[in-house]
Amino acid sequence: FKPNNVLVGLRDQVLVTDHDVGSIMRIQAISLTPGIDQVTMAPFGGCGTVAFPIGATVIRVMRARFSVGFLAGENVPMLFMDADAEGVQFIPAPIAEGIEDMQIAVGIDDDANKVINAENAPSAVADEWHGNNAGDVAYTNQAGVRAIRITLVARTAKEATGINAYRLPASEDRAANALTDNYRRRLLSSTIEVRNLGGSP
Repeated sequence: FKPNNVLVGLRDQVLVTDHDVGSIMRIQAISLTPGIDQVTMAPFGGCGTVAFPIGATVIRVMRARFSVGFLAGENVPMLFMDADAEGVQFIPAPIAEGIEDMQIAVGIDDDANKVINAENAPSAVADEWHGNNAGDVAYTNQAGVRAIRITLVARTAKEATGINAYRLPASEDRAANALTDNYRRRLLSSTIEVRNLGGSP
Protein backbone atom coordinates (compact mmCIF):
# COMPACT_ATOMS: atom_id res chain seq x y z
CA PHE A 1 0.00 0.00 0.00
CA LYS A 2 2.14 2.85 -1.31
CA PRO A 3 0.39 6.02 -2.50
CA ASN A 4 3.51 7.26 -4.32
CA ASN A 5 3.35 4.11 -6.49
CA VAL A 6 -0.14 5.18 -7.59
CA LEU A 7 -1.84 2.12 -6.12
CA VAL A 8 -4.38 4.50 -4.66
CA GLY A 9 -5.27 8.08 -5.52
CA LEU A 10 -7.21 10.96 -4.06
CA ARG A 11 -10.92 10.11 -3.62
CA ASP A 12 -10.35 6.41 -4.39
CA GLN A 13 -12.42 3.93 -2.40
CA VAL A 14 -10.66 1.30 -0.30
CA LEU A 15 -11.69 -1.55 1.96
CA VAL A 16 -9.84 -1.64 5.29
CA THR A 17 -10.15 -5.00 7.04
CA ASP A 18 -8.61 -7.13 9.76
CA HIS A 19 -10.22 -10.17 8.03
CA ASP A 20 -12.99 -10.21 10.61
CA VAL A 21 -14.72 -6.89 9.93
CA GLY A 22 -14.15 -4.23 7.31
CA SER A 23 -15.03 -0.65 6.43
CA ILE A 24 -15.23 1.04 3.05
CA MET A 25 -13.31 4.32 3.19
CA ARG A 26 -12.54 7.14 0.79
CA ILE A 27 -9.04 8.58 0.39
CA GLN A 28 -9.34 12.19 1.57
CA ALA A 29 -5.70 13.31 1.49
CA ILE A 30 -2.26 11.97 0.58
CA SER A 31 0.90 13.37 2.12
CA LEU A 32 4.15 12.21 0.53
CA THR A 33 7.14 12.73 2.78
CA PRO A 34 10.34 10.69 2.30
CA GLY A 35 9.98 7.70 4.58
CA ILE A 36 6.61 8.87 5.99
CA ASP A 37 3.86 8.54 3.40
CA GLN A 38 0.50 9.28 5.01
CA VAL A 39 -3.00 8.66 3.75
CA THR A 40 -6.07 10.22 5.38
CA MET A 41 -9.30 8.25 4.98
CA ALA A 42 -12.93 8.87 5.94
CA PRO A 43 -15.95 6.52 6.05
CA PHE A 44 -17.73 6.34 2.71
CA GLY A 45 -21.33 5.88 1.67
CA GLY A 46 -22.80 5.63 5.16
CA CYS A 47 -20.49 2.73 6.07
CA GLY A 48 -19.57 2.46 9.71
CA THR A 49 -15.98 2.27 10.83
CA VAL A 50 -13.97 0.72 13.62
CA ALA A 51 -10.37 1.10 14.78
CA PHE A 52 -8.09 -1.26 12.87
CA PRO A 53 -4.78 -2.60 14.15
CA ILE A 54 -1.43 -2.01 12.50
CA GLY A 55 -1.05 -4.48 9.66
CA ALA A 56 -4.69 -4.34 8.58
CA THR A 57 -5.26 -5.05 4.89
CA VAL A 58 -6.15 -2.18 2.56
CA ILE A 59 -7.73 -3.11 -0.78
CA ARG A 60 -8.77 -0.73 -3.53
CA VAL A 61 -12.48 -1.30 -4.24
CA MET A 62 -15.45 0.29 -5.97
CA ARG A 63 -18.82 0.84 -4.32
CA ALA A 64 -21.21 1.48 -7.19
CA ARG A 65 -24.98 1.78 -7.48
CA PHE A 66 -26.93 0.19 -10.34
CA SER A 67 -30.40 1.16 -11.53
CA VAL A 68 -32.71 0.67 -14.49
CA GLY A 69 -34.29 3.59 -16.33
CA PHE A 70 -34.51 5.61 -19.52
CA LEU A 71 -32.49 8.43 -21.02
CA ALA A 72 -34.55 11.58 -21.52
CA GLY A 73 -36.54 11.34 -24.75
CA GLU A 74 -35.63 7.69 -25.35
CA ASN A 75 -37.89 4.63 -25.29
CA VAL A 76 -35.18 2.01 -24.77
CA PRO A 77 -34.62 0.88 -21.16
CA MET A 78 -31.04 0.89 -19.93
CA LEU A 79 -28.91 -0.30 -17.04
CA PHE A 80 -27.20 2.62 -15.33
CA MET A 81 -24.19 2.66 -13.01
CA ASP A 82 -23.23 5.40 -10.56
CA ALA A 83 -19.51 4.77 -10.05
CA ASP A 84 -19.39 6.27 -6.55
CA ALA A 85 -22.82 5.22 -5.26
CA GLU A 86 -23.87 7.86 -2.70
CA GLY A 87 -20.95 10.13 -3.65
CA VAL A 88 -21.22 13.29 -5.73
CA GLN A 89 -18.18 12.82 -8.00
CA PHE A 90 -20.12 10.89 -10.67
CA ILE A 91 -23.70 10.75 -11.96
CA PRO A 92 -25.47 7.58 -13.19
CA ALA A 93 -24.36 6.66 -16.71
CA PRO A 94 -25.85 4.03 -19.06
CA ILE A 95 -23.73 0.89 -19.40
CA ALA A 96 -26.10 -1.58 -21.11
CA GLU A 97 -28.93 -0.99 -23.55
CA GLY A 98 -32.20 -2.89 -23.43
CA ILE A 99 -32.12 -3.87 -19.74
CA GLU A 100 -35.72 -3.54 -18.58
CA ASP A 101 -35.57 -5.03 -15.10
CA MET A 102 -33.06 -6.03 -12.42
CA GLN A 103 -33.87 -8.20 -9.42
CA ILE A 104 -31.56 -9.21 -6.57
CA ALA A 105 -31.94 -12.12 -4.15
CA VAL A 106 -29.63 -12.60 -1.18
CA GLY A 107 -28.61 -16.02 0.13
CA ILE A 108 -28.04 -15.92 3.89
CA ASP A 109 -26.71 -18.68 6.12
CA ASP A 110 -29.44 -18.18 8.72
CA ASP A 111 -28.76 -21.47 10.51
CA ALA A 112 -24.94 -21.03 10.41
CA ASN A 113 -24.26 -24.40 8.77
CA LYS A 114 -22.05 -22.82 6.07
CA VAL A 115 -24.41 -23.67 3.20
CA ILE A 116 -27.54 -22.13 1.74
CA ASN A 117 -30.39 -24.60 2.13
CA ALA A 118 -32.52 -25.64 -0.85
CA GLU A 119 -34.56 -22.79 -2.26
CA ASN A 120 -38.18 -22.61 -1.04
CA ALA A 121 -37.47 -25.15 1.73
CA PRO A 122 -39.02 -25.54 4.23
CA SER A 123 -41.35 -22.96 2.63
CA ALA A 124 -41.23 -20.07 0.16
CA VAL A 125 -40.95 -17.39 2.85
CA ALA A 126 -38.86 -19.44 5.31
CA ASP A 127 -35.99 -20.44 3.03
CA GLU A 128 -32.51 -18.94 3.22
CA TRP A 129 -32.95 -16.87 0.07
CA HIS A 130 -34.31 -13.39 0.72
CA GLY A 131 -36.06 -11.40 -1.99
CA ASN A 132 -36.87 -14.46 -4.10
CA ASN A 133 -40.54 -14.77 -3.15
CA ALA A 134 -43.37 -12.36 -2.53
CA GLY A 135 -43.85 -11.93 1.20
CA ASP A 136 -40.16 -12.13 2.11
CA VAL A 137 -39.25 -9.78 4.94
CA ALA A 138 -36.15 -7.60 4.96
CA TYR A 139 -33.11 -9.47 6.23
CA THR A 140 -30.99 -8.27 9.16
CA ASN A 141 -28.31 -10.98 9.32
CA GLN A 142 -25.71 -9.18 7.20
CA ALA A 143 -22.87 -11.26 8.64
CA GLY A 144 -24.50 -14.39 7.23
CA VAL A 145 -24.60 -13.24 3.60
CA ARG A 146 -23.08 -16.01 1.45
CA ALA A 147 -24.41 -15.34 -2.03
CA ILE A 148 -26.04 -12.74 -4.24
CA ARG A 149 -28.17 -13.69 -7.22
CA ILE A 150 -28.67 -10.99 -9.84
CA THR A 151 -31.33 -11.42 -12.52
CA LEU A 152 -31.59 -9.11 -15.53
CA VAL A 153 -34.39 -8.97 -18.09
CA ALA A 154 -33.33 -7.68 -21.51
CA ARG A 155 -35.86 -6.30 -24.00
CA THR A 156 -35.53 -5.74 -27.74
CA ALA A 157 -35.15 -2.11 -28.80
CA LYS A 158 -37.85 -2.43 -31.45
CA GLU A 159 -41.29 -4.01 -31.33
CA ALA A 160 -42.10 -7.11 -33.34
CA THR A 161 -44.65 -6.32 -36.04
CA GLY A 162 -48.16 -7.63 -35.57
CA ILE A 163 -47.46 -9.60 -32.39
CA ASN A 164 -48.91 -8.77 -29.00
CA ALA A 165 -48.09 -11.88 -26.99
CA TYR A 166 -44.97 -10.99 -24.98
CA ARG A 167 -44.79 -9.76 -21.42
CA LEU A 168 -42.27 -8.93 -18.70
CA PRO A 169 -41.67 -12.36 -17.08
CA ALA A 170 -41.78 -13.10 -13.36
CA SER A 171 -38.42 -12.66 -11.64
CA GLU A 172 -37.59 -13.36 -7.97
CA ASP A 173 -40.29 -11.64 -5.86
CA ARG A 174 -41.77 -9.65 -8.77
CA ALA A 175 -44.77 -11.16 -10.55
CA ALA A 176 -45.07 -11.27 -14.33
CA ASN A 177 -46.63 -8.26 -16.03
CA ALA A 178 -50.32 -8.85 -16.67
CA LEU A 179 -50.27 -6.81 -19.90
CA THR A 180 -48.77 -8.12 -23.14
CA ASP A 181 -46.82 -6.17 -25.76
CA ASN A 182 -44.66 -6.62 -28.86
CA TYR A 183 -41.21 -6.72 -27.22
CA ARG A 184 -39.26 -9.98 -27.08
CA ARG A 185 -37.36 -10.55 -23.84
CA ARG A 186 -34.57 -12.71 -22.44
CA LEU A 187 -33.78 -13.41 -18.79
CA LEU A 188 -30.22 -13.84 -17.48
CA SER A 189 -29.44 -14.86 -13.91
CA SER A 190 -26.05 -15.21 -12.23
CA THR A 191 -25.11 -16.18 -8.67
CA ILE A 192 -22.05 -14.72 -6.98
CA GLU A 193 -20.88 -16.73 -3.98
CA VAL A 194 -18.54 -15.61 -1.21
CA ARG A 195 -15.37 -17.66 -1.58
CA ASN A 196 -13.82 -20.08 0.91
CA LEU A 197 -16.88 -20.60 3.10
CA GLY A 198 -17.69 -24.16 2.04
CA GLY A 199 -20.75 -25.48 0.25
CA SER A 200 -22.55 -23.86 -2.65
CA PRO A 201 -26.00 -22.34 -2.96
